[in-house]
Amino acid sequence: MTARTERRIAFATADDVGGITDDDRTLVEPLAQLATVVPACWHDPTIDWSRFDAVIVRSTWGYHLQLERFLAWSEAVEKLDVALWNPAETLRWNSHKTYLRQLAADGHRVVPTVWLERASKPSLGELLAEQGWSQAVLKPSVSASAYRTTRVSARTAASDQASLMELLARGPALLQPYLEQIETSGEWSLLFFDGRFSHAVRKLPKAGDFRVQRELGGRTEAAEPPTDHISRAEAVVRSIDPLPLYARIDGVEVDGVFALMEAELIEPELFLRHDPQAPARLAAAIGHRLASR
Repeated sequence: MTARTERRIAFATADDVGGITDDDRTLVEPLAQLATVVPACWHDPTIDWSRFDAVIVRSTWGYHLQLERFLAWSEAVEKLDVALWNPAETLRWNSHKTYLRQLAADGHRVVPTVWLERASKPSLGELLAEQGWSQAVLKPSVSASAYRTTRVSARTAASDQASLMELLARGPALLQPYLEQIETSGEWSLLFFDGRFSHAVRKLPKAGDFRVQRELGGRTEAAEPPTDHISRAEAVVRSIDPLPLYARIDGVEVDGVFALMEAELIEPELFLRHDPQAPARLAAAIGHRLASR
């Protein structure tokens, strides 16, 4: 068997991405001296994943719509003795939002959450009354990019009940208080590479909405988070085993304290374009991991 003369890294994508995303493309030059980077669709059956030194899960959009297939693919890649970042066990753990329950049990401050089992038949009005929430956000336990995420309220609970029943017919869900500060102060995203803080952005929704995703009209701006926000987010990252190559910790300030909304470990946008040094930091983390293999 002929040894490979250069390293090759695959950025795992999806067939509707069209190659490497603009944000991820900022990594290609810093990685050039370490490896050749190529996009590879995770569900393309013709790809021989064994020819790569590493596969980095980057833009596998829509993975949540075929989750078990996606997770089986990640496990198959690792069986080829190919480095997968983040690893398959992390992808599986992070693919169900119930990981938030574990993080809360471990002492991390998490946005209050009511967990709803599949096929259960709770009364939305009663749930909101029990929690004292006039408005809340309802989302499936397996979701990405605000998929099937809706705002409900005590005033419209009777009509919102149908949406809840439809969601629970498909799988488990969760209910969280609607946090009005997202409309004004925005949602924080703190980026970590190999457990070290890199940079942060603040995401704000368009007027009249609460969803901050760009495709839904949200906007993103570079921002410097308070030291306490960084410390709390770093504690979340450091509690994850194995330590992820990349992690995006999303949260919101509640009563002056950072509260976790999501720990994004599968295919989050890393907002590399918002910090000129961020691509080099991530490339260095990748290089360190390659050298350690």
